[in-house]
Amino acid sequence: MAGPAANLLAGLAAYGMQFYVLAVLSFGIGAFNLLPIRPLDGGTVLSDLLAGLLGPDWSEHILLVLSGVLVGALVGIGAVAALHYANLTLILTAIWLLVNVLRQYQMKKT
Repeated sequence: MAGPAANLLAGLAAYGMQFYVLAVLSFGIGAFNLLPIRPLDGGTVLSDLLAGLLGPDWSEHILLVLSGVLVGALVGIGAVAALHYANLTLILTAIWLLVNVLRQYQMKKT
């Protein structure tokens, strides 16, 4: 959780110095990092919480399904952004996350 906390502090500092674009970017990156997808901090936190409540097997299964759904949505939104705004950032990030989720699925299968 150090990454999102650092983004929050940097965003607050930038906002205080009236660097509003930098503040919004910092808050956005911190919020994105809290998405419950396995390679991100939010996925790690949710995995730990679910493992304590439901056990590690159920935790991994639930997180894998949730990660797949969210990454699929990000790929779709990223494709629209790439076509409409000529911005490849989200689609490239979503593809990287997709590769990681598929790798997790493959490791769970074997």
